[in-house]
Amino acid sequence: MKREEKNSRKDKTIFAITASDVNNIAYQLIGRKLTEKELSAFEREFAKNNYLDWQGAIQSTITEVISDSVIEDVSKLNTYELLDDEDDDYEEVILYR
Repeated sequence: MKREEKNSRKDKTIFAITASDVNNIAYQLIGRKLTEKELSAFEREFAKNNYLDWQGAIQSTITEVISDSVIEDVSKLNTYELLDDEDDDYEEVILYR
């Protein structure tokens, strides 16, 4: 039972962009919703170009919600301990600048 709860929390979606979100902005920008063809093209292009800096956004948010005494300045770190989803062991990842 506990394992199920852990997995369901691990796989929880924290942020998502919906077709409605895109169409709301399209309406503000061009005065209409996107066609299905345009929406499909948007989806491919958006995913391909990785327009969002997910790592930076996540790091900034963590820094905002965690007390300064608990976390070091993330921008100074060269290595991170990341949870390997396969076996719940930690693996070291080295980031080169």
